[in-house]
Amino acid sequence: METITEGQITIKIPKGDIRKKDPVFYNPQMRLNRDISILALKAFKDMAKRSITAADALSSSGIRTLRIAKECTDIEKVMINDMNPTAIKTAEKTAKDNKIKNAEFSVEDANVFLSRHKNHLDYIDIDPFGSPIYFLDSCARAASGRSLIGVTATDTAPLSGTYPKTCIRRYGSKPLREDIKHEIGLRILIASIVRAFSRHNKSFVPMISYSKIHYFRIMGLSTSSTGQAGKSAETIGFAHYCKNCGNRMMSTKIEDKDCAVCNNELTIAGPLWTGPINSPLFIKKMIDENDMDDNKLSKFLEILQKESHITQSFYDLHQICKKNHLEIPRREKLFEELKKKGHKAERTHFEPTGFKTDAKYKELLNIIKKLK
Repeated sequence: METITEGQITIKIPKGDIRKKDPVFYNPQMRLNRDISILALKAFKDMAKRSITAADALSSSGIRTLRIAKECTDIEKVMINDMNPTAIKTAEKTAKDNKIKNAEFSVEDANVFLSRHKNHLDYIDIDPFGSPIYFLDSCARAASGRSLIGVTATDTAPLSGTYPKTCIRRYGSKPLREDIKHEIGLRILIASIVRAFSRHNKSFVPMISYSKIHYFRIMGLSTSSTGQAGKSAETIGFAHYCKNCGNRMMSTKIEDKDCAVCNNELTIAGPLWTGPINSPLFIKKMIDENDMDDNKLSKFLEILQKESHITQSFYDLHQICKKNHLEIPRREKLFEELKKKGHKAERTHFEPTGFKTDAKYKELLNIIKKLK
């Protein structure tokens, strides 16, 4: 065993490479995920203005929830659950070593655990191995009248179109294996969460959503409201993509089958979430709450916050130039020209060569052509 420190928690974990079959699973590569959870909960707590009951239904080592207990104020109780009794024993010892007294522990199936706490939990985290789809209804059932929900998916291959039949079977949506595949996958996941919460007359609206190499992560607000649930569900629709020129758009209904730029037939993906995937105000609250000494975290949040002001799908500069046989301009010069014409333009976290703009696609291509 080795002792490590993450945030304000010291924990003992097995030495060596991470393996799913280890009796206690701790993944240091997911620290960013957990850091963002802490900041999101702090932002939510400021909005809620009340004490919070937080739960991790698939906790493994319990590091996320124990950090919440240690690093967030006004936490009434943290609830740490896992099917693995060895993991829970480790979490109990970690809580004792770190002098955490407001933690409860249980060894249960995640769905049983969540269903047992109907309408009671203010923060719920779902971070399974693979797909979270099997836990979403129980999560919705357990959410209090106004709650923060965190969902991680590591089955990025089906969601991103590598295994489209699996995605259709699992999520009821058709993915898209093109340059925007990760955004499409993220939006399919959001739609699945929205549908699950709608079935329980609760709304779900994403506050911070992002894609990393091995996972998708979404954190959003839920309220018990039939009207708000209906509005959330009405934001589910389709992505339209032209494989010939790279044009893309989102709509709550299936639009014309031909591309408005090159007249080629459009490919349809979805159903998926067509609304904003990030809230600039919520992420700004997170940035204001950030007292962690981590430059990568700060830069990542800054990119998310800036791109959140543009709701359209992102573009990969190299890919759209390749599809349209154009020279690749310097991104800074392209941004300058877009802003001169009154458009927004920002980097995106999805791809190193990606960006977002509110310019129409035809105008974007014309600007790139003039930048030879």
